[in-house]
Amino acid sequence: ALASLCSPGASMAVASQAKDYRVCVLGGGMSALAAVEQLTQMQSRLEIDVFCELYDPCEPNHSYGFGQKPYVDYVPEFLASDGPEFAAQMREWEREGLLLRCGENSVIQLGVAEGHNNENQRFLQRQRYKPKGGAMQLCRQLLRKHATSSAGTVRVRAEQPWTISATTRGGWLVSFGKAPQEHYHFVLLAYDFCWRLTHVKAIRELLDSGMPHTKKLIGCFGELHAAKCLALTFSVEPPLGRAVTWDAALVHGNPVLKWAFRSHHCEAAVWQRPRGAEHWILLSTSEHSQERFGVRWDKQKAGQEMLDMFAKVAGVDISERQVRFVGNPYHWDLPAPRNRPRGELGLLADAKHAIGWTGDFCVEPTPEGCWLAGSRAGHILAGALQSNGQVDFGHLSDTELLPPWEYHPMRFGDEDLAALTFSATPAASAYRGTCNWEQAEEIMLDRFKHGELADSDHVWFDHLPKNAQQEFARKRKLRARSSTVGSQQPDVHRAPARLVSRAAAEAAAPVVAHSLRVAVVGSGPAGFFCAEVLAELARLGKASLDGPVHLFRSRSKLSATQMETDHNTVYPRPGEPFFDYGCQYITAGDPWFRAKMEASEAKGFCHRWPVGVLSRNAGYEAIEPAPGWVGVQGMWMLQEQMFEYLAVQQGKRLKLHHSVARWPPSPGQRFNDHSPLRVEKYSKNTDGTWTLENGNGDRFGPFDVLVGAYDSHTHTNVQLQDPATRRMREYLHANLRHSPVITAMVIFQRPLALPFNAAYVIGDSRLAWVSNNNMKVSKNVAFKAGGREFWTFMAPAQYSCDSFGSDGKGYKQRAFNDFVTAFGEILGMDLWSHSPSLVRALHWEAGLPCTTLPSNAGCLYDSEQRLGWCGHWAVHGSVEGAALSGRRMAELIAGVSLGRPPPVDAEYPEGMWPDIGHRAENGYVRLSNGFFYLQHPRLKSIPPPISSLSAVDTEAFWSQHAAWGFGGTARSQGSDKGHLDKGHAKGCGRWRQNVDKCSAAPSEVEEWTGQHQLRPQRRWLTARGRGGH
Repeated sequence: ALASLCSPGASMAVASQAKDYRVCVLGGGMSALAAVEQLTQMQSRLEIDVFCELYDPCEPNHSYGFGQKPYVDYVPEFLASDGPEFAAQMREWEREGLLLRCGENSVIQLGVAEGHNNENQRFLQRQRYKPKGGAMQLCRQLLRKHATSSAGTVRVRAEQPWTISATTRGGWLVSFGKAPQEHYHFVLLAYDFCWRLTHVKAIRELLDSGMPHTKKLIGCFGELHAAKCLALTFSVEPPLGRAVTWDAALVHGNPVLKWAFRSHHCEAAVWQRPRGAEHWILLSTSEHSQERFGVRWDKQKAGQEMLDMFAKVAGVDISERQVRFVGNPYHWDLPAPRNRPRGELGLLADAKHAIGWTGDFCVEPTPEGCWLAGSRAGHILAGALQSNGQVDFGHLSDTELLPPWEYHPMRFGDEDLAALTFSATPAASAYRGTCNWEQAEEIMLDRFKHGELADSDHVWFDHLPKNAQQEFARKRKLRARSSTVGSQQPDVHRAPARLVSRAAAEAAAPVVAHSLRVAVVGSGPAGFFCAEVLAELARLGKASLDGPVHLFRSRSKLSATQMETDHNTVYPRPGEPFFDYGCQYITAGDPWFRAKMEASEAKGFCHRWPVGVLSRNAGYEAIEPAPGWVGVQGMWMLQEQMFEYLAVQQGKRLKLHHSVARWPPSPGQRFNDHSPLRVEKYSKNTDGTWTLENGNGDRFGPFDVLVGAYDSHTHTNVQLQDPATRRMREYLHANLRHSPVITAMVIFQRPLALPFNAAYVIGDSRLAWVSNNNMKVSKNVAFKAGGREFWTFMAPAQYSCDSFGSDGKGYKQRAFNDFVTAFGEILGMDLWSHSPSLVRALHWEAGLPCTTLPSNAGCLYDSEQRLGWCGHWAVHGSVEGAALSGRRMAELIAGVSLGRPPPVDAEYPEGMWPDIGHRAENGYVRLSNGFFYLQHPRLKSIPPPISSLSAVDTEAFWSQHAAWGFGGTARSQGSDKGHLDKGHAKGCGRWRQNVDKCSAAPSEVEEWTGQHQLRPQRRWLTARGRGGH
């Protein structure tokens, strides 16, 4: 089967270009594939040999990629995902032609699940895929592709390894019988319960051959417990076909049958006989297996019972059809693990002996679990391999690499073997991973005698001698009783976590890790993803935290969605027409962030939206395929929905504090920019910790680390007043400059009916972006515009600087006139005849960052004060840039929590901050409204703006108006940055008068053009009266 992957002679030869490190992967399943992919992405100096053909004592003639028996060679019928990473990977495989998308109604629930008010029948609607040619062949195809494209780094070997043996010089010798042994620096075993391309006994025999150096690995795996079941495979002729409208069913409330699925014809499934028949596989619950199985149990009777139950729940009569059992009904003792190693690192590893074991049992028994386990294992291993041939897992201790195990929580709605894992009670999981494994049983008994399992709640020693089982149960009972005595301890003041400085880290070994209490302040993607990623790293055991990550939020630039007649602080109402006047479009070049957006798309929060390039000479040119996303109900709603979904996933690991009393927000809810619930004061305590305080005087903390995730100089000027924040404030104010953006929201009373949604405008000095907000909403979302069109216009960076700087009073009317005129000239249309009216124009003085860090750290960290700062300015000016900066901040804090010093280039890097445009590479372009990951031959990055705003410019301007943050209180009394009363809707009073004037035809507003002698129709009011601007 592997003849096409390697030639007979090449498999034994050493690569012509010597590599620093040789890795042996034993197993060719999904976790092995994912591990190999991660290793090759992160390490260029590896030589990886993958051995897919492992000797199977149960099936000596077994051939990789082909199934001889339905259970020994069990593979999934469907692939599905609950997380973004594997979902993105499956879409990639679909594009490569390896997967077929299935209907959402392929899997049904039958019966009623306890605690859930579901109907008798309900489809489990998820996005599923079927591998072309079957799951047996998918891994083989992917490994073949990877070996071909790796330029010799990855070789898929056809030999069967016989034994592994540790060497005195380190590493392992792998024997192939009569052929010469080969040396490897690290051996990685890979076995997936839900994707069985190798029998587990093949792995066991190789581990036995490596004793005593494999003892720790075997002993750890020995804590595995399996949720057993009864299994039945049968063929039926003529096929049931459409008599059963679904392909698989999750059955509730009936112990005889838990999972049933139609095994579609596949050439790789050799066991499917006769070929013209339809084949089904049935699995019972663990409880039913425990009840029916015993000495001389009646297999045929148990099989008939399951068959009858299938006919009953499926509602079909099979009495007139020919039904054959494929083999005897089977008592399956190890179908799926009921527990997993704590930490979910993706592998078990013995660092001393350079051997590891990955597989779905390290995460969960699903195809996604296979992929995640292998990816995590490859990621960890790539960082541990040293150029001297040694392996160093760094901050991961032996207890973390070979941890105790914990039961999966019981949950609802899982499919396939995971339905057994997550529905079986621990009491029904009476089979250990050491089942019929004599060497492992001796190791586990030795661990028991030495008290290593005293803390374990795993009581199932079913294959150990009876006296050992009884003694273990007795000791656990005594321990449980004594643990309740004296458990009430007096409160002890907790000292602040000591963060290790760089000098101390270099001078002292080992570095001691400390659990951290972390607060993040930020409303947008940088703050949220910093908190979310840090919580996820803690879940994976890659960060040591004391309690949840606390995130303090209000509104962000991504919250810039405004309805027609409501204030911009009012949360959108479904169906009401709106403008997105801040973030216009989200693209993703980074795979991690792209997976986040695709997950949000799958949830219906956003959708791919076609855009193009618009110029006077070439007209509209589409960018294909659609390179990015918009919210189906605007960007603000997208932000809140995305954040809510990810926060729910993190559960108690993430605690959100909002500036509104109710969240998630309800339609029409007001987000007061100066809500008393908003945290704005940070204080450093005498013990080195941080305390935060809101407008009500409520205090939060103490926290060991504080992270800020915003960049407005106005806000940093107000909120970074504590001496401990002074250096961070001065560093940001001295280096971070912004490029302003003028935005206008315009309604055309008569629709333009253009054949495009939005466009990047090139070749015009007045206009950079146009967007029809009507077209943003998805087809099933109302947009009650009454035949009108709601357009957002944005100016080029230089126009925004020049227009506002030369005439701060008249820039709004001038922008409206310039935008409509320019758009009409490019289209060759008289847009004034479509009755445009201006709803709002604004000048974002801190619209986009135009300088960035003189390093690639992606964030800032002050070790002395335990203060971090992140934002899109540290990567590139976009939603993606903000998210990536937040992620890097989280990874830095995670490292600090585990005793690693922060990167040198994150601690106030020296040198002049360069123009942020230098980050526009590898598919990114820097435009007047941000960075985007897209390609078009006419779309080029803009040059650095001639004018930009520093903290000094911001202070000079706002101080003369006694604005909030610069000596005044105007904003705190409810005014926006222009000091306009925010108590009135935008369609009322002076604003409506302004709109009426701005709706006039060009001939009536001649004074708006020429020398820009413009009459200000709307003054900016200060708290004391009238002011400038």
